Amino acid sequence: MAFTQHGRNALRQITKESSDRVLHHPLLFSCQGVKYRRLEVILTTKVDKLGKVGETVKVAPGYFHNHLMPKLLAVLNIEKFAHLIREQRR
Repeated sequence: MAFTQHGRNALRQITKESSDRVLHHPLLFSCQGVKYRRLEVILTTKVDKLGKVGETVKVAPGYFHNHLMPKLLAVLNIEKFAHLIREQRR
């Protein structure tokens, strides 16, 4: 609880300052764009409205973790998995 209260006070103090400092403050700058982050995944099976097998698509993190990954419909687009998918195609 103490950490939460400290964070709230820091944000209140930052927002009271001039608008120039608010835009360039590291705490607020690091939080921008977190809500709209997308993951690049490689599809292992055909998924309606997403794409065909082997395509790289961007999806929301929740959609990947809750739907695609448990059903093994897609894997993250990292070199290790991309190499395995390429080898499977041959």
